[in-house]
Amino acid sequence: MQILESHHREQLEREILGFLIRRKDLFDVFELSLKDFISGFHRGVYAEMLNLKTLGKNISIVNLSVKFKIQEIAWMFDDYYRFDALPDYKDACMRLREDTLRREILKGTELNNNSVDFMAWVDELRGLPSTDHIPSFQQQLDKYKKLQDEIKENAIHGNSVGLLTYWQRFNEKVGAQRGDYLVCGARTSIGKTTFSLNLAVEAAALGQKVLFISLEQPEKQILDKVCAKLTKRPIWKFKYAKAQLGEAMREMSVIQENFNCVFLPRCTSSMVQSIARRERPDVIVVDYLQLLKDESLRGETENNRLGKISGNLKAIAGENNLIMIVPAQLNRDSEKQKREPYLSDLRDSGCIEQDADVVMLLHRKNRSSVDAQLIIAKNRNGSTGKIYFNFNPEWGYFEEDTDILPE
Repeated sequence: MQILESHHREQLEREILGFLIRRKDLFDVFELSLKDFISGFHRGVYAEMLNLKTLGKNISIVNLSVKFKIQEIAWMFDDYYRFDALPDYKDACMRLREDTLRREILKGTELNNNSVDFMAWVDELRGLPSTDHIPSFQQQLDKYKKLQDEIKENAIHGNSVGLLTYWQRFNEKVGAQRGDYLVCGARTSIGKTTFSLNLAVEAAALGQKVLFISLEQPEKQILDKVCAKLTKRPIWKFKYAKAQLGEAMREMSVIQENFNCVFLPRCTSSMVQSIARRERPDVIVVDYLQLLKDESLRGETENNRLGKISGNLKAIAGENNLIMIVPAQLNRDSEKQKREPYLSDLRDSGCIEQDADVVMLLHRKNRSSVDAQLIIAKNRNGSTGKIYFNFNPEWGYFEEDTDILPE
Protein backbone atom coordinates (compact mmCIF):
# COMPACT_ATOMS: atom_id res chain seq x y z
CA MET A 1 0.00 0.00 0.00
CA GLN A 2 1.70 3.19 -1.21
CA ILE A 3 1.77 6.31 0.95
CA LEU A 4 2.99 9.81 0.15
CA GLU A 5 6.67 10.45 0.70
CA SER A 6 7.32 12.57 3.79
CA HIS A 7 8.27 15.74 1.93
CA HIS A 8 5.22 15.46 -0.37
CA ARG A 9 2.97 14.90 2.65
CA GLU A 10 4.45 17.90 4.47
CA GLN A 11 4.00 20.05 1.35
CA LEU A 12 0.34 19.01 1.07
CA GLU A 13 -0.29 19.92 4.72
CA ARG A 14 1.32 23.33 4.21
CA GLU A 15 -0.78 24.02 1.10
CA ILE A 16 -4.00 23.25 2.94
CA LEU A 17 -3.10 25.38 5.97
CA GLY A 18 -1.96 28.23 3.74
CA PHE A 19 -5.26 28.15 1.88
CA LEU A 20 -7.36 27.96 5.07
CA ILE A 21 -5.76 31.09 6.53
CA ARG A 22 -7.04 32.95 3.46
CA ARG A 23 -10.44 31.23 3.22
CA LYS A 24 -11.57 30.79 6.82
CA ASP A 25 -15.14 30.24 5.59
CA LEU A 26 -14.09 26.85 4.22
CA PHE A 27 -13.30 25.20 7.56
CA ASP A 28 -16.55 23.22 7.43
CA VAL A 29 -16.38 22.27 3.75
CA PHE A 30 -14.19 19.27 4.58
CA GLU A 31 -13.88 18.08 8.17
CA LEU A 32 -10.19 17.51 8.81
CA SER A 33 -8.94 16.26 12.16
CA LEU A 34 -5.69 16.72 14.05
CA LYS A 35 -4.71 13.18 12.99
CA ASP A 36 -4.60 14.43 9.38
CA PHE A 37 -1.48 16.46 10.19
CA ILE A 38 1.50 14.20 10.90
CA SER A 39 3.87 17.15 11.24
CA GLY A 40 3.80 18.13 14.91
CA PHE A 41 4.15 21.81 14.02
CA HIS A 42 1.37 21.71 11.41
CA ARG A 43 -0.85 19.86 13.88
CA GLY A 44 -0.20 22.56 16.45
CA VAL A 45 -1.04 25.33 13.96
CA TYR A 46 -4.29 23.62 12.92
CA ALA A 47 -5.23 23.02 16.57
CA GLU A 48 -4.75 26.72 17.34
CA MET A 49 -6.80 27.71 14.27
CA LEU A 50 -9.63 25.47 15.50
CA ASN A 51 -9.29 26.98 18.97
CA LEU A 52 -9.57 30.54 17.62
CA LYS A 53 -12.58 29.52 15.53
CA THR A 54 -14.30 27.99 18.58
CA LEU A 55 -13.64 31.13 20.64
CA GLY A 56 -15.09 33.27 17.83
CA LYS A 57 -11.78 35.05 17.28
CA ASN A 58 -10.34 36.03 13.91
CA ILE A 59 -7.86 33.51 12.52
CA SER A 60 -5.12 35.99 11.71
CA ILE A 61 -1.35 36.24 11.90
CA VAL A 62 -1.77 38.54 14.90
CA ASN A 63 -3.76 35.98 16.90
CA LEU A 64 -1.60 33.06 15.76
CA SER A 65 1.54 34.96 16.74
CA VAL A 66 0.44 34.76 20.39
CA LYS A 67 1.40 31.09 20.30
CA PHE A 68 3.87 30.96 17.39
CA LYS A 69 6.71 33.20 16.27
CA ILE A 70 5.81 35.28 13.23
CA GLN A 71 8.75 33.93 11.26
CA GLU A 72 7.46 30.39 11.91
CA ILE A 73 4.07 31.04 10.32
CA ALA A 74 4.87 33.72 7.74
CA TRP A 75 4.89 31.08 5.00
CA MET A 76 1.13 30.65 5.45
CA PHE A 77 0.60 34.04 3.84
CA ASP A 78 2.72 33.28 0.80
CA ASP A 79 0.78 33.45 -2.50
CA TYR A 80 2.20 30.02 -3.33
CA TYR A 81 -0.22 28.38 -0.89
CA ARG A 82 -3.36 29.02 -2.86
CA PHE A 83 -5.61 26.76 -4.90
CA ASP A 84 -7.21 27.90 -8.13
CA ALA A 85 -10.70 26.75 -7.13
CA LEU A 86 -12.66 25.15 -4.31
CA PRO A 87 -12.68 21.67 -5.96
CA ASP A 88 -8.85 21.74 -5.94
CA TYR A 89 -8.90 22.42 -2.20
CA LYS A 90 -11.38 19.59 -1.62
CA ASP A 91 -9.27 17.22 -3.73
CA ALA A 92 -6.23 18.14 -1.63
CA CYS A 93 -8.15 17.43 1.59
CA MET A 94 -9.29 14.07 0.22
CA ARG A 95 -5.69 13.15 -0.74
CA LEU A 96 -4.58 14.07 2.77
CA ARG A 97 -7.35 12.00 4.38
CA GLU A 98 -6.68 9.00 2.11
CA ASP A 99 -2.98 9.12 2.97
CA THR A 100 -3.85 9.32 6.68
CA LEU A 101 -6.02 6.21 6.37
CA ARG A 102 -3.33 4.33 4.44
CA ARG A 103 -0.80 5.13 7.17
CA GLU A 104 -3.28 4.02 9.85
CA ILE A 105 -3.97 0.74 8.03
CA LEU A 106 -0.25 0.04 7.66
CA LYS A 107 0.18 0.83 11.34
CA GLY A 108 -2.63 -1.62 12.09
CA THR A 109 -0.91 -4.28 9.98
CA GLU A 110 2.22 -3.84 12.08
CA LEU A 111 0.09 -4.15 15.23
CA ASN A 112 -1.41 -7.34 13.82
CA ASN A 113 2.06 -8.79 13.44
CA ASN A 114 2.49 -8.17 17.15
CA SER A 115 -0.61 -10.32 17.96
CA VAL A 116 -3.00 -7.40 18.42
CA ASP A 117 -6.63 -7.99 17.36
CA PHE A 118 -6.37 -6.41 13.91
CA MET A 119 -10.13 -6.57 13.07
CA ALA A 120 -11.01 -4.84 16.35
CA TRP A 121 -8.51 -2.14 15.46
CA VAL A 122 -10.03 -1.72 11.97
CA ASP A 123 -13.52 -1.43 13.49
CA GLU A 124 -12.23 1.25 15.85
CA LEU A 125 -10.68 3.09 12.89
CA ARG A 126 -14.04 3.00 11.12
CA GLY A 127 -15.78 4.31 14.22
CA LEU A 128 -17.54 0.98 14.93
CA PRO A 129 -17.79 -0.54 18.42
CA SER A 130 -15.72 -3.66 18.95
CA THR A 131 -17.51 -6.79 20.18
CA ASP A 132 -15.91 -6.26 23.60
CA HIS A 133 -17.87 -3.01 23.97
CA ILE A 134 -21.34 -4.30 22.97
CA PRO A 135 -23.40 -4.43 26.19
CA SER A 136 -25.19 -7.59 27.25
CA PHE A 137 -28.96 -7.84 26.96
CA GLN A 138 -29.28 -7.43 30.74
CA GLN A 139 -27.25 -4.21 30.52
CA GLN A 140 -29.54 -3.05 27.73
CA LEU A 141 -32.58 -3.80 29.92
CA ASP A 142 -31.08 -1.88 32.82
CA LYS A 143 -30.45 1.08 30.54
CA TYR A 144 -34.00 0.86 29.17
CA LYS A 145 -35.50 0.88 32.69
CA LYS A 146 -33.38 3.89 33.59
CA LEU A 147 -34.59 5.77 30.50
CA GLN A 148 -38.21 4.94 31.34
CA ASP A 149 -37.71 6.25 34.88
CA GLU A 150 -36.23 9.46 33.48
CA ILE A 151 -39.24 9.93 31.19
CA LYS A 152 -41.62 9.49 34.14
CA GLU A 153 -39.57 11.91 36.23
CA ASN A 154 -39.57 14.51 33.46
CA ALA A 155 -43.33 14.15 33.01
CA ILE A 156 -43.91 14.67 36.77
CA HIS A 157 -41.92 17.90 36.66
CA GLY A 158 -43.54 19.09 33.44
CA ASN A 159 -40.40 18.61 31.34
CA SER A 160 -40.67 17.60 27.71
CA VAL A 161 -39.65 14.10 26.62
CA GLY A 162 -40.30 14.81 22.94
CA LEU A 163 -41.63 17.48 20.63
CA LEU A 164 -44.42 19.21 22.52
CA THR A 165 -46.70 21.94 21.13
CA TYR A 166 -50.07 23.51 21.95
CA TRP A 167 -51.47 21.53 18.98
CA GLN A 168 -52.96 18.56 20.81
CA ARG A 169 -53.80 16.52 17.72
CA PHE A 170 -50.36 17.11 16.29
CA ASN A 171 -48.75 15.89 19.54
CA GLU A 172 -50.88 12.75 19.60
CA LYS A 173 -50.47 11.82 15.93
CA VAL A 174 -46.82 12.71 15.32
CA GLY A 175 -45.35 11.80 18.72
CA ALA A 176 -41.82 12.91 17.82
CA GLN A 177 -39.06 11.92 20.27
CA ARG A 178 -35.44 12.93 20.72
CA GLY A 179 -33.32 11.53 17.91
CA ASP A 180 -36.13 11.89 15.37
CA TYR A 181 -35.66 13.55 11.99
CA LEU A 182 -38.83 15.27 10.71
CA VAL A 183 -39.21 16.55 7.14
CA CYS A 184 -41.93 19.08 6.29
CA GLY A 185 -42.46 19.13 2.52
CA ALA A 186 -44.46 21.70 0.56
CA ARG A 187 -44.53 23.56 -2.73
CA THR A 188 -43.21 27.12 -2.96
CA SER A 189 -45.28 29.74 -1.07
CA ILE A 190 -47.55 27.18 0.60
CA GLY A 191 -46.10 27.98 4.03
CA LYS A 192 -43.48 25.37 4.97
CA THR A 193 -41.17 27.98 6.54
CA THR A 194 -44.04 29.64 8.42
CA PHE A 195 -45.37 26.28 9.62
CA SER A 196 -41.93 25.16 10.81
CA LEU A 197 -41.38 28.50 12.55
CA ASN A 198 -44.78 28.11 14.25
CA LEU A 199 -43.65 24.66 15.42
CA ALA A 200 -40.41 26.13 16.76
CA VAL A 201 -42.19 28.91 18.68
CA GLU A 202 -44.77 26.46 20.09
CA ALA A 203 -42.01 24.16 21.34
CA ALA A 204 -40.01 27.05 22.85
CA ALA A 205 -43.10 28.38 24.65
CA LEU A 206 -43.41 24.99 26.35
CA GLY A 207 -39.84 25.03 27.64
CA GLN A 208 -37.87 23.28 24.91
CA LYS A 209 -34.60 24.87 23.79
CA VAL A 210 -35.05 25.60 20.07
CA LEU A 211 -32.65 26.89 17.43
CA PHE A 212 -34.04 28.05 14.07
CA ILE A 213 -31.36 28.10 11.34
CA SER A 214 -32.43 30.03 8.25
CA LEU A 215 -30.57 29.88 4.96
CA GLU A 216 -33.06 32.15 3.22
CA GLN A 217 -34.36 34.88 5.57
CA PRO A 218 -32.32 37.21 7.82
CA GLU A 219 -33.08 37.33 11.55
CA LYS A 220 -35.17 40.52 11.14
CA GLN A 221 -37.67 38.75 8.85
CA ILE A 222 -37.86 35.73 11.14
CA LEU A 223 -38.54 37.90 14.19
CA ASP A 224 -41.17 39.88 12.25
CA LYS A 225 -43.05 36.59 11.80
CA VAL A 226 -42.55 35.53 15.41
CA CYS A 227 -43.93 38.86 16.68
CA ALA A 228 -46.90 38.65 14.30
CA LYS A 229 -47.73 35.11 15.41
CA LEU A 230 -47.50 35.89 19.13
CA THR A 231 -49.48 39.14 18.97
CA LYS A 232 -51.86 38.16 16.13
CA ARG A 233 -50.96 41.36 14.31
CA PRO A 234 -50.16 41.74 10.58
CA ILE A 235 -46.58 40.92 9.64
CA TRP A 236 -46.26 44.10 7.55
CA LYS A 237 -46.67 46.25 10.66
CA PHE A 238 -43.52 44.75 12.11
CA LYS A 239 -41.79 44.74 8.74
CA TYR A 240 -42.19 48.53 8.43
CA ALA A 241 -41.96 49.29 12.18
CA LYS A 242 -45.60 50.38 12.34
CA ALA A 243 -46.47 48.20 15.34
CA GLN A 244 -46.13 49.10 19.01
CA LEU A 245 -43.38 46.80 20.29
CA GLY A 246 -44.50 46.81 23.92
CA GLU A 247 -47.04 44.03 23.46
CA ALA A 248 -44.67 42.05 21.23
CA MET A 249 -41.87 42.25 23.80
CA ARG A 250 -44.21 41.03 26.55
CA GLU A 251 -45.28 38.09 24.39
CA MET A 252 -41.67 37.36 23.39
CA SER A 253 -40.75 36.96 27.06
CA VAL A 254 -42.53 33.59 26.93
CA ILE A 255 -39.90 32.21 24.56
CA GLN A 256 -36.84 34.40 25.07
CA GLU A 257 -35.07 31.86 27.31
CA ASN A 258 -35.61 28.99 24.89
CA PHE A 259 -35.78 30.33 21.33
CA ASN A 260 -32.99 31.59 19.12
CA CYS A 261 -32.64 32.16 15.39
CA VAL A 262 -29.66 32.67 13.13
CA PHE A 263 -29.23 33.50 9.44
CA LEU A 264 -26.56 31.29 7.82
CA PRO A 265 -26.92 31.50 4.03
CA ARG A 266 -23.79 29.39 3.49
CA CYS A 267 -24.67 26.74 6.06
CA THR A 268 -23.61 23.11 5.51
CA SER A 269 -24.63 19.96 7.35
CA SER A 270 -21.21 19.87 9.06
CA MET A 271 -21.86 23.38 10.37
CA VAL A 272 -25.20 22.16 11.75
CA GLN A 273 -23.28 19.37 13.51
CA SER A 274 -20.83 21.85 15.04
CA ILE A 275 -23.67 24.11 16.21
CA ALA A 276 -25.57 21.16 17.71
CA ARG A 277 -22.54 20.03 19.70
CA ARG A 278 -21.84 23.53 20.97
CA GLU A 279 -25.36 24.80 21.71
CA ARG A 280 -27.00 21.52 22.83
CA PRO A 281 -30.58 22.46 21.79
CA ASP A 282 -33.58 20.18 22.19
CA VAL A 283 -34.90 21.08 18.72
CA ILE A 284 -33.16 22.36 15.58
CA VAL A 285 -35.06 23.66 12.56
CA VAL A 286 -33.01 23.98 9.35
CA ASP A 287 -34.83 26.02 6.71
CA TYR A 288 -34.59 24.44 4.22
CA LEU A 289 -33.02 21.20 3.00
CA GLN A 290 -32.26 22.05 -0.64
CA LEU A 291 -30.51 25.29 0.38
CA LEU A 292 -27.79 23.59 2.44
CA LYS A 293 -24.46 24.28 0.77
CA ASP A 294 -22.69 20.93 1.09
CA GLU A 295 -20.48 20.66 -1.98
CA SER A 296 -21.00 17.79 -4.39
CA LEU A 297 -18.07 15.62 -5.37
CA ARG A 298 -16.90 15.60 -8.95
CA GLY A 299 -19.51 13.87 -11.11
CA GLU A 300 -22.02 13.62 -8.26
CA THR A 301 -25.69 14.26 -9.04
CA GLU A 302 -27.94 16.63 -7.09
CA ASN A 303 -29.93 13.59 -6.02
CA ASN A 304 -26.84 12.03 -4.42
CA ARG A 305 -25.77 15.31 -2.84
CA LEU A 306 -29.14 15.78 -1.13
CA GLY A 307 -29.17 12.14 -0.11
CA LYS A 308 -25.89 12.62 1.76
CA ILE A 309 -27.17 15.81 3.40
CA SER A 310 -30.33 14.04 4.52
CA GLY A 311 -28.32 11.17 5.98
CA ASN A 312 -26.08 13.66 7.80
CA LEU A 313 -29.06 15.46 9.36
CA LYS A 314 -30.56 12.16 10.52
CA ALA A 315 -27.21 11.23 12.10
CA ILE A 316 -26.93 14.64 13.81
CA ALA A 317 -30.36 14.17 15.41
CA GLY A 318 -29.38 10.76 16.77
CA GLU A 319 -25.85 11.61 17.87
CA ASN A 320 -26.92 14.77 19.70
CA ASN A 321 -30.19 13.40 21.12
CA LEU A 322 -32.29 16.20 19.62
CA ILE A 323 -35.27 16.61 17.31
CA MET A 324 -34.36 17.76 13.80
CA ILE A 325 -37.10 19.53 11.78
CA VAL A 326 -36.28 20.28 8.15
CA PRO A 327 -38.62 21.92 5.62
CA ALA A 328 -38.07 20.62 2.08
CA GLN A 329 -39.16 21.64 -1.38
CA LEU A 330 -41.60 19.40 -3.28
CA ASN A 331 -41.51 19.05 -7.05
CA ARG A 332 -44.22 20.60 -9.24
CA ASP A 333 -46.16 17.40 -10.00
CA SER A 334 -48.87 17.90 -7.37
CA GLU A 335 -49.34 21.51 -8.47
CA LYS A 336 -49.54 20.61 -12.16
CA GLN A 337 -51.95 17.75 -11.54
CA LYS A 338 -53.99 19.77 -8.97
CA ARG A 339 -53.84 17.05 -6.33
CA GLU A 340 -52.57 16.47 -2.83
CA PRO A 341 -48.83 15.83 -2.58
CA TYR A 342 -47.39 12.32 -2.24
CA LEU A 343 -44.19 11.07 -0.65
CA SER A 344 -42.76 10.64 -4.15
CA ASP A 345 -43.06 14.42 -4.67
CA LEU A 346 -40.11 15.10 -2.36
CA ARG A 347 -37.77 16.90 -4.70
CA ASP A 348 -34.49 15.45 -5.97
CA SER A 349 -33.95 12.58 -3.56
CA GLY A 350 -35.71 9.38 -2.52
CA CYS A 351 -33.18 9.17 0.31
CA ILE A 352 -35.08 11.91 2.16
CA GLU A 353 -38.13 9.65 2.38
CA GLN A 354 -35.95 6.77 3.53
CA ASP A 355 -34.03 8.74 6.20
CA ALA A 356 -36.91 10.66 7.76
CA ASP A 357 -38.70 9.30 10.81
CA VAL A 358 -41.67 11.52 10.01
CA VAL A 359 -42.61 13.07 6.67
CA MET A 360 -45.24 15.82 6.84
CA LEU A 361 -46.65 17.25 3.62
CA LEU A 362 -48.25 20.67 3.97
CA HIS A 363 -51.03 21.26 1.46
CA ARG A 364 -53.34 24.12 0.52
CA LYS A 365 -55.48 23.97 -2.61
CA ASN A 366 -54.04 27.28 -3.75
CA ARG A 367 -51.91 30.10 -2.37
CA SER A 368 -54.96 32.14 -1.31
CA SER A 369 -56.63 29.32 0.63
CA VAL A 370 -56.74 29.58 4.43
CA ASP A 371 -57.62 25.88 4.81
CA ALA A 372 -54.51 23.77 5.25
CA GLN A 373 -53.91 20.04 5.59
CA LEU A 374 -50.88 18.50 7.23
CA ILE A 375 -50.57 15.06 5.65
CA ILE A 376 -48.53 12.71 7.83
CA ALA A 377 -47.32 10.56 4.94
CA LYS A 378 -44.75 8.58 6.92
CA ASN A 379 -44.41 8.03 10.65
CA ARG A 380 -41.90 5.45 11.77
CA ASN A 381 -43.12 5.40 15.37
CA GLY A 382 -46.69 6.64 15.11
CA SER A 383 -49.73 6.91 12.89
CA THR A 384 -50.24 8.50 9.48
CA GLY A 385 -53.20 10.51 8.24
CA LYS A 386 -54.28 14.15 8.06
CA ILE A 387 -54.50 17.01 10.55
CA TYR A 388 -56.47 20.09 9.53
CA PHE A 389 -55.28 23.64 10.21
CA ASN A 390 -56.53 27.16 9.72
CA PHE A 391 -53.92 29.48 8.24
CA ASN A 392 -53.80 33.25 8.57
CA PRO A 393 -51.20 34.45 6.03
CA GLU A 394 -51.40 38.04 7.29
CA TRP A 395 -50.27 36.98 10.76
CA GLY A 396 -48.17 34.02 9.62
CA TYR A 397 -50.24 31.90 12.01
CA PHE A 398 -51.31 28.25 11.93
CA GLU A 399 -53.79 26.76 14.38
CA GLU A 400 -55.48 23.39 14.49
CA ASP A 401 -59.02 23.29 13.13
CA THR A 402 -60.80 21.63 16.04
CA ASP A 403 -64.06 21.42 14.09
CA ILE A 404 -62.63 18.78 11.74
CA LEU A 405 -61.46 15.49 13.21
CA PRO A 406 -58.06 14.24 12.01
CA GLU A 407 -58.09 11.33 9.59
